[in-house]
Amino acid sequence: GRTLATNPAYDRLFGRPESAFRPEDLAGLPLPTDEWPQQRAAHGERFRMEFAVSDPDGSRRWFEAVTEPLKSEDRTWGGVVAIRDVSERTMRLSLERLMAAAGHELKTPTAAIHNYLQLVARDLADGDAAEAGQYASRALSQTRRLAILIERLLDVSRIQTGKLELLLDVADLSAIVRSAVEVAQVLPGAPPIRVTAHPEPVQIRADEGRLEQVFLNLLTNAIEHAPGSKSIDVTVRTTASQAVVVVRDHGAGVAPEDIRTMFEAYTRLGDPNRAPGLGLGLYVSQEIVTAHGGEIEATSRHGKGTDLAVRLPLAGRSPRKRRVEARGSS
Repeated sequence: GRTLATNPAYDRLFGRPESAFRPEDLAGLPLPTDEWPQQRAAHGERFRMEFAVSDPDGSRRWFEAVTEPLKSEDRTWGGVVAIRDVSERTMRLSLERLMAAAGHELKTPTAAIHNYLQLVARDLADGDAAEAGQYASRALSQTRRLAILIERLLDVSRIQTGKLELLLDVADLSAIVRSAVEVAQVLPGAPPIRVTAHPEPVQIRADEGRLEQVFLNLLTNAIEHAPGSKSIDVTVRTTASQAVVVVRDHGAGVAPEDIRTMFEAYTRLGDPNRAPGLGLGLYVSQEIVTAHGGEIEATSRHGKGTDLAVRLPLAGRSPRKRRVEARGSS
């Protein structure tokens, strides 16, 4: 289909020429041309859809498109598209959902810290310093949990406003993975984590801290959602143009319907009433990987476990630090 006419409001929103119009889906990926609202309208479809457009500064705007086909007797010869900016509404709903999730999840560690400190005060008053120390240690553990939750919430806010910043430099992917494994190995309930890495350094352009966060998220997910797994296997390998990291557990596997949604925000695998966390770890991980020019995917075998694979482009030039912004996602 071809756009015959636009009004000044459209031109102010999207610019001219039409080639400047680059709609994205909810995950921040470019929409195929045949799914653009103009193209669908040209084929006589009647529909309502939402899409996003990224601005040069990295921020995103959200729009709603409604179309009506144009008919003459028995022939449909095009359509009219009405587009309105719904960014404020979309961000408000996203913020409300984020705050609701935060309010629920932050209560547990906050209450635990309060209770443990009460016990510390009681034991110190009774002169039992040893038991007070045990409760203080538990309170400290809960403060770490609280800090992780808060940082994850901040990451979601940065992603959704297009302000997630990366500091890229040439790094060894194998070293990043091993660093994440060292942290994950001491988590409660963690089985032995075995690493098979490429014998030579695997050089990529990366924000080391952010990628370590990704692999720690994947390992934590495997520990929490595959409690019967006797081990977790991590492999690092390369292809002609990519570095590939696979985190494999040997648990019960993930249902097909969960595979399709597991990287969406607020998705908690298994029973949502019992699953821990905000359901944001895999979502944040996907956004960080995408910002590195990579991709992440999951495959699962019923009764045999789940593979989480991260593919990243290999470094192609000498080190040069720069800053980039991830595209936001809702």
